[in-house]
Formats: sequence, C-alpha cells, structure tokens
Amino acid sequence: VLTNEEFMSGVTNVMNFFKIRGSWGQNGNCNIGNFKYSSTVAFDAKGQYSFNNDKDSATQGGYANVMPNKDITWETSEQLDLGIDARFLDSRLSVAFDYYIKTTKDLLIEAPILDIYGTGAPTVNGGDIENKGIELGLGWNETRGEFTYGLNVNLATNKNEVVKINNDEGYILGAENVLSQGTRPCYRMQEGHAIGYFWGYKTEGVMQNQADVQAYLDKNCNGLAGNSAQGAGIQPGDLKFVDVNGDGKITEDDKTEIGNPHPKTTLGVSANVAWKGIDL
Repeated sequence: VLTNEEFMSGVTNVMNFFKIRGSWGQNGNCNIGNFKYSSTVAFDAKGQYSFNNDKDSATQGGYANVMPNKDITWETSEQLDLGIDARFLDSRLSVAFDYYIKTTKDLLIEAPILDIYGTGAPTVNGGDIENKGIELGLGWNETRGEFTYGLNVNLATNKNEVVKINNDEGYILGAENVLSQGTRPCYRMQEGHAIGYFWGYKTEGVMQNQADVQAYLDKNCNGLAGNSAQGAGIQPGDLKFVDVNGDGKITEDDKTEIGNPHPKTTLGVSANVAWKGIDL
C-alpha cells in the first residue's frame, strides 16, 4: 500500500489510497469420471442380449464401455494477475485495474472417435488454452447530508486462444448432431483459434432469381449445379455458399471460421441513490 509510505505523503490529499497487487498460482483439476485410465466393463441396458430368437426377453451381459487412456493426467490452471486499487478525492472516486493471463495446461476433454470402435470415447489431455485480458472498475460514490448517490462502471476484455493441440491434425472436432439429427460438427478446437469457434460454410447472400443462381454457379461451382451444396435442386431463395479453397465445388473442405463464441468485451453500469432510508 504505497499511500502508507512516507514518500507518498505529499499526494494523499488527492490520492487517498493506492495499492499494488500481484499474484501467481496453479490449481489442479481432476473433475472427470473415475477409472479413465482403465478399460471398464458396464452392465446396463446397452448390454442386454436376446437368445434363441426370443425378442420379448433379454439376458443381462457386460461390455467394454470406454476406451482407456493410461497416460491421462490432471489438468492444471496457471494464472498470473497484476493489479492496482486506488481512491481519490476523499475516496469518492475509486479505481480497480487488473491484467491477467490464465493458461490451462493438459485440458481434459472427451476425444471424438469413430463408431466403428464400438465403445465409448476416451478422455484425453487435449492441449493448452490461454485466456488474457484486463478488468477495469470505476466508481463515484458521494454523500451530501442525508442524500447519497453512486455510479459504477466495469469493463473487461478477454482473448481466448488454443495454443497447443496434442495430435498431428492440430484440431479436435466438436460433437455431431448438435444443430439437428444427422448434422456434422459445427464447432471445433484448433491451434491459433478461440476454443469452440463456430466452424461452417461462409455465405455471401441469398439467390434472388434464376440469373443470380447461374452467376453464383459460375463463380463458385464451375457453372455446375452438381458442384453446389444444394445439388440439382438449387433455386432462388437458397444461400450462396463460398468456395473458400477455390476448387470449383462446395465441399466440407470449404468450412472455415464463421464466428467466435467468446465476447471480446463486456461492460456493466450500475447507479444508486438513497435519501432518508429510501433507496433505489
């Protein structure tokens, strides 16, 4: 608390309080199911079997319900925070400022696998995630006789980025069947991007008439309706999907980042007044 030091005595009539803060620490996270390192056997409805063509009764059996991961470890959250707290003008004006970096190492996630494996997906240490930004709080609170009032503003920024993926592809797909049954993943985790960013087809408007349809096909699909996402049924009213990789057809290879689920900035404002026991 610098304002407690003698060399700051000349400014305490304006700066009533000034404190510098700093912290660093690590927390472990093992918040996943038990025995993820081992191949476990389940006895539930999925393991019921019929014999002798008797479909009306079932015999309870067991089955391997998860793919093991003998190398799994705890997830670690490491955070650095630097900040100040200050009050000015008889403590009517208050300021709080923080700069932080939070790195999540060995992130615990369920890795997607193909159904052909015939068992549940393993939990793995998928990679490292970094969050960093600032938080700022400003407040003005004053009392005049029996009347008090205050105005407070807070602002925060955050940048989320995947800095490491523990596989050769550099990304991990999200779940299928999210938008509706039978749909492919619409989000994923990829190095250099925000975690869970929206992954899909970029669009450039809606086709207005048949001439517009043909102009779209000439630009993105080598003039062929069969190369479009809609196929031979393409018509006015359909979306114009962008051929991102320039191969003259719309395929899953054209999917790209189309949105970030994390707000860059958040802002909050509050006000209060009080007089003779009545407050708002």
